[in-house]
Amino acid sequence: MPNLSCSVNSCIHNKGQMCCLENISVSGNMAHTNDETCCESFSCQGATNSVQMGAQSPQTEISCSAKGCKYNNSTSCTAQTVSIGGKCESKTCSETKCSTFSCCK
Repeated sequence: MPNLSCSVNSCIHNKGQMCCLENISVSGNMAHTNDETCCESFSCQGATNSVQMGAQSPQTEISCSAKGCKYNNSTSCTAQTVSIGGKCESKTCSETKCSTFSCCK
């Protein structure tokens, strides 16, 4: 399971640059660069009334639809370390990205 760090401070699941979710989804089916990927699990603080889930953990299971990424093995991320980035105050998933994405297989 990859170690995940996240610099998107506006995500409700971000706690101490780590994710409170046990698994996340990264999209980018036809991606050729990391700017064409995004964290589908992103949820903007204030956009929902739900409470932050669980405790943060560096280890997070990642499902990924970025077929061109060398770390994608049958929609499962095989990178040892994954970084989710983008604007610190992102409002939508499209403003996030998988900074670890590396083209091509």
